[in-house]
Amino acid sequence: MNPRHPVLMNYTWGWFALPVLLVGAAICLLKYAGWSAVTSGHYGLPGQTGLVANASHTATVWLWALIGVSVLATVLTVALLRFSDERFSPGFRGTIRVVLALFIVAGGTFGIGELLATIGHHLH
Repeated sequence: MNPRHPVLMNYTWGWFALPVLLVGAAICLLKYAGWSAVTSGHYGLPGQTGLVANASHTATVWLWALIGVSVLATVLTVALLRFSDERFSPGFRGTIRVVLALFIVAGGTFGIGELLATIGHHLH
């Protein structure tokens, strides 16, 4: 990166914010998966209706948190990706930026989630 280029200087903070957002999305994914497992594990048991209702509500909150953080990380990734190749049309380059950002965010979220789950398994 050229430190004197004003556009790249404005987006330097994004390269530090993106891993934080991906870790946050991975934590939201793990929390959502955990509360969904509580909901499905106790569903239909007569004495567990309060637990199922609470777990369902909590899982929904974590799902919306996951969606919000993932959308924010995707928008940031699209803003960070730059393609200067003039051979392709701007629409094609924009589409490639969005698709690549979706793959980066989804892969990063699941990869970091797997890493956190493995660390938690070994520490337990």
